[in-house]
Amino acid sequence: MKHLLVIIAFSFILPFSVKGQDQKTLEKKRKKLETEIEQTQKAIQQTQKNKESSLKEIVNLEKQIELRKELIGNTSKEVKEFESLIQKTLFEIEELKNRLNILRQNYAQAIYGTYKSYRLADQLMFIANSHSFSDAMRRLNYLRKVGDYRKAQVDTIIHTQDEINSKLVSIQEKKDKQVHLLNQQKKQESELNKNKTQKAKLVDKLSVKESNLNKALADKKKESAKLSSQIQAIIAKEIEKQRKLEEERKRKEAEALAKAEKEAATKGNTPVTTPSKPVSPSKPSPTTPEVDKLSQTFAANKGRIPWPVERGSISRGFGPYKHPVYGGDMDNKGIDIKTDKNANVRAVFEGKVISIISNPIYKNAIIISHGDYFTVYTKLESVNVSKGQVIKGKQVIGKVYTDEETNETELHFEIWQKSILQNPALWIAR
Repeated sequence: MKHLLVIIAFSFILPFSVKGQDQKTLEKKRKKLETEIEQTQKAIQQTQKNKESSLKEIVNLEKQIELRKELIGNTSKEVKEFESLIQKTLFEIEELKNRLNILRQNYAQAIYGTYKSYRLADQLMFIANSHSFSDAMRRLNYLRKVGDYRKAQVDTIIHTQDEINSKLVSIQEKKDKQVHLLNQQKKQESELNKNKTQKAKLVDKLSVKESNLNKALADKKKESAKLSSQIQAIIAKEIEKQRKLEEERKRKEAEALAKAEKEAATKGNTPVTTPSKPVSPSKPSPTTPEVDKLSQTFAANKGRIPWPVERGSISRGFGPYKHPVYGGDMDNKGIDIKTDKNANVRAVFEGKVISIISNPIYKNAIIISHGDYFTVYTKLESVNVSKGQVIKGKQVIGKVYTDEETNETELHFEIWQKSILQNPALWIAR
């Protein structure tokens, strides 16, 4: 029975540790979503200070709606986890109680049998009938062990009962937490409906100004395409530059090797061949060894590189999306990160500044090379670095621009692998 209790206790504790891990993950995600919602709400309040509604306010509301939906889904999972955990634990406690009852019955029978067989007078006679002193000591030790075993059984029963009571208290706490989460979920659903209504009203207001907004949208798309073309051209130029440098390096290496072999032949010595790979001028390596090493290091940190700002939340994700008012197809080349006013912009990795661009709408942009990878930081109010400068990871390179009309402080961030756009959200630490 004693061994059975150990097995029961182990089987009882294990589900808590596994479920606890799931619960911690969900709780961590919920807290992060709540922080992002708080930041987005702050941005909405800032845009509402303006007398006239703007597209940016709709974008903020869209993000708020998206975050609230995700939070509701996450909270639902938390509630189900608690429900599953509570039901499973209640079942296990009930099973443990049944086994304890059996243990108590068996123990009671053992006590009764011991009482009948080993009453005090009988125990004294049991010792008195010993053949020798050493035999008497063995019999006395035996009786002591019987007593210790019974005491151990009692202690095990009491300890297990205390453990059951503790688990019942823990379950009540989890039920209270579950009720709290359900209330929070209802609150989020109510706020979500308010956001949707608010967005619908804004869309109606802005639809009246359709012609002006269309013009602003067309200007923005034009400048965005222009900036994107500039970035592509600069990156292509840098890649070609690296290719030529590597080609030149290999050419010089081949010339040096040929010269060494010629000198050795002139002196009558046997030329020593190096273990390096044969040079193929027709197909040179695209990058230098230094660039290749940096590229590999950058790639190895996917999902772990720091954010380009100290605090912020993604207001617009990577890729195609529908225009919030007209439903037209749009495309985001990177991600937009909402942050605090006067926020510093940080380089996400060590590298070299290869270009600084100015744009009427997107203000200043910095392009940094990290080998075969490039990061682009757009919508900068000011720039702290210069072209050709080698920088370290997390080094401040400028400040984010704040739109005076919308009071929005937002950084546009892109990652390129050579000429291929990447989704920055998959690269930055989450």
